Amino acid sequence: REEDFRRVLRAPSSLTTTQTQTPLERAARDAAAGYASGDWARAVAGYTRAIDLADCDTQAVTTLLANRSAARLQDGAAAAAAHDAALSLTARPADWRPRLRLARALG
Repeated sequence: REEDFRRVLRAPSSLTTTQTQTPLERAARDAAAGYASGDWARAVAGYTRAIDLADCDTQAVTTLLANRSAARLQDGAAAAAAHDAALSLTARPADWRPRLRLARALG
C-alpha cells in the first residue's frame, strides 16, 4: 500500500548503521564520540585516522585538523594544537575555528 511505502520513506535515521558509513565517517564519528566523552586520546587518534583517510578532500582535512586541534588543546598539548590550527588556517584563512584554537594554544 502507498501508506506503508510512505512510512518506510520516513523511517528513522537509526536504520543507518556503521556498516553503511565510509571508513572516514566512522573515524570522524569515533573521534567526535571521544571528544564528547572527554577521552582526548581517543579523539586525537580518531581525528588522525580521519585525516589520513580524507587526504584529497581539502575541506574535510582542514575541518578535521581544527577539530584535532581542539582535542589536543583539551589534552594539554598546546604546541601540537597550535600546529594543527595553523595548518587548518592556511587552507581556510577565513574560518574562525582554527583562528580561535591557534589563539588559545598560543595564549
